[in-house]
Amino acid sequence: MIFKPVADLHSISRAAEKLDYVQSNVSQRMKILEDELVAHLLIRSNRGVKLTKEGTKLYKYAEDILKLMQDAKSSINKDKWIEYLVIGATQTVSATMLPKIFLLFMKDNNKIGVSMKTQDR
Repeated sequence: MIFKPVADLHSISRAAEKLDYVQSNVSQRMKILEDELVAHLLIRSNRGVKLTKEGTKLYKYAEDILKLMQDAKSSINKDKWIEYLVIGATQTVSATMLPKIFLLFMKDNNKIGVSMKTQDR
């Protein structure tokens, strides 16, 4: 999925670099997605991209889709795919408390990946 890295990185060029694609390919795929949905998903500027209202709605679906794909992989082949625990927290909690909790959790649960999200405000 190309849309989520573009949204996460606020940049088509950085998403292209992360995905190991050329920038024109990512731009074209984003244009195809916008045409398919008949909606503008990104506000483009010389400082990167921001999500439109429609882009924000799609982002939530993209997160759900990727989570469901991970769940399906984990369910079908438990030996190959690990399950993930996603924790959302403020930046202060993330920086001060969660590293210790993660270390304790991972010590006994090495078959579960951990992901953390903070909300920039």
